[in-house]
Formats: sequence, structure tokens, C-alpha cells
Amino acid sequence: MIDVMKMFKARLWMKRNVLFLYSWHAYVGYELDLFKAFERGVKVADVADAYQIDEILLNQWTNVGVSIGHLKPMSRKRYKTEAMWKLPRPKAESSSGVILKEMMELHIPSLLTYPDMMRNRNCNHFDSEKHADTVAQTSHENLHPLPHKGQMEQWGDDANFEFLGIQKIIQEGSW
Repeated sequence: MIDVMKMFKARLWMKRNVLFLYSWHAYVGYELDLFKAFERGVKVADVADAYQIDEILLNQWTNVGVSIGHLKPMSRKRYKTEAMWKLPRPKAESSSGVILKEMMELHIPSLLTYPDMMRNRNCNHFDSEKHADTVAQTSHENLHPLPHKGQMEQWGDDANFEFLGIQKIIQEGSW
């Protein structure tokens, strides 16, 4: 009976986290311009060849896309991007994809290392060479508002602003 309960609890956790697949799929599609590649309905092998990416991994990404509604299967093993207006636009345009990129490359990895940071009593440091461009794109007031001075004072000196990736902004006083 205990094994059944463990399996049931694990399944509940999996169901709660299925929403993450939407973000992950959108991020990968944005980062590799895959939604544009599948705009007209093409075969996975053709996209893998044209983009020089792994066909097996692309096929798995495509299967996830079909199951969550980002892609639509067509005849002759072709797939088409479904509801393009819901998905992040290509990189050249103003896009929610930049926020996804920041979340997937900066914030989620930081959150995953949190147990180690707590055990080792140290913090992650913002890698400006790796993430500065992305953070700069998302720091536009309409996309990702920074905390105002009153919030910063309310949080006090104990707040770990470096972990949030805004240490430089705070030091310059440009909030």
C-alpha cells in the first residue's frame, strides 16, 4: 500500500509540473527559431538537416509540441506551428522570448542550485559576460520592472540583491 501512495504522490507532482513543459517548449522553439521552421508544415528530418541539429532530439521536441498544442500534425509526417500568435516571436522582434530566455538560462539554474548554496553558505554571482545582454533586453520597464527605491529600503540590507542579478544596478543607484 505504501508503494501505491508513493506512486500516487509522484504522479501528482508530475501533473503539477506539466505546465513547465509549455515554457520549456516555447524557449527551445524561440532559441532555435523552430516555430518559424515549422510555420508551413514540414518534416522533422528536413528541419533537422536545414538547422543542423539532432533529429532524435528535434523529434522529441516535436512530440511535446503536439501534446501541448504548440504544433499540429499534418499528413505525410509533417508538422505545423499552431497558433503562432501565442508563441514568442523571432529574435529580431520585440518578444516575450527574451523573458523566457532569462528565466530558463538565469533564474531556473539559480533556483536549482539553491540547496547547494544553502549547504555551502554561498551565493551565485551574476555572470555579466554570459547574461548581460539578455538581462538588458528584459530590463525595459514594460517587460521587467525593477524594484523601486522604497521596495529596496523595505527589503533591507539582508536581501540578496546579487542573487537577483541586479547588484550593478543597485550600486549605480539607477533604480
